[in-house]
Order: sequence, then structure tokens, then C-alpha cells
Amino acid sequence: MIGKVGTILGNHSINIADFELSRNTDEGTEADAVAFVRVDGKIPSAVFKEILALDGMLEAKAITL
Repeated sequence: MIGKVGTILGNHSINIADFELSRNTDEGTEADAVAFVRVDGKIPSAVFKEILALDGMLEAKAITL
């Protein structure tokens, strides 16, 4: 998934400033990967939709700080 998201962002010349990974685990369930991706600018809605459409992507949210 890291490569897929990175490839989409790179194809649209969106620079990744930081990429943090973790796992969301509940006892007795399979772990889901959690990623926090910080980019240098806003991700256009068309690119965001492309990321959301990735096979295996469960959820994605954009947060502006």
C-alpha cells in the first residue's frame, strides 16, 4: 500500500514530506495498517479519489493542520 499511495502522489508531482506507519489492533482480530502521510500541499480531489479507489484501502481522510 505504501508503494501504491506513493506512486499515485508521485505521478501527480505531490511531494511526501513524511510517511508514518502503525497498526490498529484489537485483540482477537487481524491488524489493519494505519498510515499518516504528510504532503507539501493540498491533494486535489481527483487524486484523493484515486487513492480511495485502491484495492485494499479501507478509509482515507484529509486533515488540514
